[in-house]
This record gives sequence, C-alpha cells and structure tokens, in this order.
Amino acid sequence: MILRPARWSELVFAVIVLYIALSLPFPPPDGQTRVLFVHWYGMVAFAIGLTVSLRRPSRNAWAVASILSAYFLFNFAVGFRAGVAAALNQDVGPAFALSYAIVGIAVLAQVDVAVRCWRARSLRTSAQTSDLS
Repeated sequence: MILRPARWSELVFAVIVLYIALSLPFPPPDGQTRVLFVHWYGMVAFAIGLTVSLRRPSRNAWAVASILSAYFLFNFAVGFRAGVAAALNQDVGPAFALSYAIVGIAVLAQVDVAVRCWRARSLRTSAQTSDLS
C-alpha cells in the first residue's frame, strides 16, 4: 500500500522526462546527443514501466524504482552543480528559472519514490525480523 501512490509520482516523472526528451533533435546528429537521447528516452521507458508495475507492487518493482530514483537524483546533483556554475557566468532569463522549476518537480517526484521505497524496505525487513524472533 505504501508503493501505490509512488506510481503517480513515477507518472509525473515520466511526463516531465518525456517533455525534456522531446527537446532533443531527432535523429540525434552526433555521439553526445545520441547518449542524451538514449538516456532521456530510456528513463521515460523505465518510468512508464514502473508506473504500470507499481500498480501491484512486488519486491522487484520497488528495487527497480529505487535504482531509477537513485540514478536520477545522482545525475541531478551533478548536473545542478554544473548548471548553476554555467548560469553564474552568463546572463540568464526567466527560461532558466522555469527549466529548473520543471526539473525540480521531477526531483520531488523521485524523492517521493525514494522515500516510499525506503519505507517499504524497512517494513519488509522489520516484518522478516519479527518473524525470526
């Protein structure tokens, strides 16, 4: 029951990541853009798959959800630092703030998923420990 609301967070994340992925050129022209293309569309596919899988949560579903969440949050931490450093060196407009607001919603969705996966893991671990004693 803890993981079922996480599927809505994954759906929000999938929509935002799809919005970001659609900004990439198709077909990708060079190597770096190809990597970004696979990265963003792969995350969309995982998020949509998890939205469906978390309807009936299993151990595999929350494990994959937690891995995707950790992967996205790590990439966000690295990219946020680089993005802010680049913004300090140039004049940025309202589009910069809007883009970080959109990505911020995706971060909040993944933090929600990570917390729910952690709670599901701790409940599962405590139930197994109480059965052993």
